[in-house]
Amino acid sequence: MRRKSIFIYMIIFLIILFFICFIYLKENVETFNIQVKQNIERNLSMDWGPNEPKLFAEGYSSDILNLSLNFNKFIIEIPMHEKSHILNLTKRIVLDECIFKLNLLHLLLDLDCRKFTTSSKNLTFDQNKHIIYSKDFFFDSDIFQRLFTRFRFFNLKFYFNQVSINNDFIQNVNGQLKFYNDENATLTINDRLIEFFNRPEGLEIHHQNQKFYFLNKNFFQHFWN
Repeated sequence: MRRKSIFIYMIIFLIILFFICFIYLKENVETFNIQVKQNIERNLSMDWGPNEPKLFAEGYSSDILNLSLNFNKFIIEIPMHEKSHILNLTKRIVLDECIFKLNLLHLLLDLDCRKFTTSSKNLTFDQNKHIIYSKDFFFDSDIFQRLFTRFRFFNLKFYFNQVSINNDFIQNVNGQLKFYNDENATLTINDRLIEFFNRPEGLEIHHQNQKFYFLNKNFFQHFWN
């Protein structure tokens, strides 16, 4: 009986604590929103190194109560890497009118944008023993490691009202990116599943019963040079 009473008091205490925190947060929401905006400005202006993407934002604000950020425009500029590096596939990604939410209940990062725009270079694949290899780009396994570090605790869910790639338009694109470990991830786009495996020989992609490879630098040079 005593143990049950302690448990009930603990529940009551936690509920009261929750409401106190909520009231405090609500009363100070404007201050928190300003602090978040200042943190965004500081991170956007920071130089992360010559090989790291540059980030730019226009018309952004935060809503701390909804755990969300709003952007009129968010731009990712990818610097040039050595010849045939996979990050040379595109130079610039533009996201228009976005809401970026943090869902703690489902451990999700939720990105909802009106438009996703980019341009990419052509990809040429060659088939060798029923496995298809990229002839244009090699894969750096460090990319997979860095992405896993950023998304190891949260899955990324996204929705784009319109996608434009090389001026080809697609409407209503939704999906989810999930990392299981530093060697395996899945990407679901409009209910189509794509699997990624970080292999010693490069990036292995499974899609519609086919395997695609972006070889690492050593294998790439051996096959195509």
